[in-house]
Amino acid sequence: MADGDLKQKEADYYSGVRPEIVEMVPDTCKRILDVGCAAGGLGEALKARGADYVAGVEYNEDAAAEARSRLDDVQVGDVETLQLPYEAGSFDCIVYADILEHLVNPTKVLQNHAALLAPDGCIVTSIPNIRYYRVMERMVEGYWTYTDSGILDRDHLRFFTIREMLDMLGQAGLKPAFLGETWNEEGQEHQQGPFPKDIHIGRLTLHNQTEFETHDLFVFQYLIRAQKA
Repeated sequence: MADGDLKQKEADYYSGVRPEIVEMVPDTCKRILDVGCAAGGLGEALKARGADYVAGVEYNEDAAAEARSRLDDVQVGDVETLQLPYEAGSFDCIVYADILEHLVNPTKVLQNHAALLAPDGCIVTSIPNIRYYRVMERMVEGYWTYTDSGILDRDHLRFFTIREMLDMLGQAGLKPAFLGETWNEEGQEHQQGPFPKDIHIGRLTLHNQTEFETHDLFVFQYLIRAQKA
């Protein structure tokens, strides 16, 4: 991703704080690495909550400069090739908030970073759900239109269903400990049984959907906390 392209992102893309991510990080985690820390808003919130040390990794130099005023350390560069200067077991938690879908080989990054986790440490990640009903509805109509943000952000290189997310974590030697989500309430009417049932999305009909498969259609993004297997 070219630096010039990144600079075209709106300012709030880099400065926003994600309360739902903060909640996913156990408050017992005192040393945290925020991969893709942007301007440091998330790390600053974690420090305000009680974290002793928060380091960040950021590709965009302008955002990293701002993050340095908020975090204890910021490494600048491409996380897929950057050699991080931290010792094994340095962190109680590593956060990947809306990052893995931007990488060429996210599994390898997770594998490489696993050594930085303390034995009882965890990772927290948020990943868009490509099975989201609006994406499927548009695809049936022949559209796969990239946008400035969201599930089809034009900077996304990888796309995941929940099964593929969990498979990626497993390949990296991680096992899920807690699953959260951001959810679209438009799907509330479909959450009533009995199951299995047929779901109609525009001109698309999905037959014999289980309760989980139905709920999954309306999950915009999965939040996953995982530990070493």
